[in-house]
Amino acid sequence: MTSPTGFQHDFTVDNNSWLLLQEVSLPDIPGKYRAEAQGEGCVYLQTTLRCHITPPNSSMTFALTVEVDPWNCSVSIPGQFKLTVHISYAGPWSSSSKALLIIRMLSGYSINMDSVKMTEQNPLVKKTEVTMNEVILYVDQLTSETQTLTLSMKQDIPVSNQQPEFVKIYNYYKPDDYTVVEYNSPCPRADK
Repeated sequence: MTSPTGFQHDFTVDNNSWLLLQEVSLPDIPGKYRAEAQGEGCVYLQTTLRCHITPPNSSMTFALTVEVDPWNCSVSIPGQFKLTVHISYAGPWSSSSKALLIIRMLSGYSINMDSVKMTEQNPLVKKTEVTMNEVILYVDQLTSETQTLTLSMKQDIPVSNQQPEFVKIYNYYKPDDYTVVEYNSPCPRADK
């Protein structure tokens, strides 16, 4: 991988690394890059552009805080923790319209479905959707009174260098009205 500005990075794909995800951050965006391959076989090249735009504090529509509480972080038993989400409406009206609360799953973790079922008992939660990567809770008419929802997660696969994920709440009808916070596992990292 090269660029006219002098950037160069080589990826090596062989029998030992053909299933390994290899990635590099490109230094100049926007910019022109050239990918060149030599040898025999097949590789998959993908580019991803991610933009992180923090919403301005003056238009904060939702208050959102997240707590992680270790439930079981034993070395012999996969890590488990509770994720407690506190949400309320902080906009100009007496209550919000429908909102979506998205909880992205940490790498190597899955949601405890019993905790999702318990969350569905809350009259505020109108619907839930669970995928491999996230849990989506449809919530109705938040007010300035803080609501608390708790889910539990368990580690399925130990992951070294665990990266944080996010919890996001946004207005269903105005997706630009959102608040995002990051969280990470309270259990010790697998690479320590």
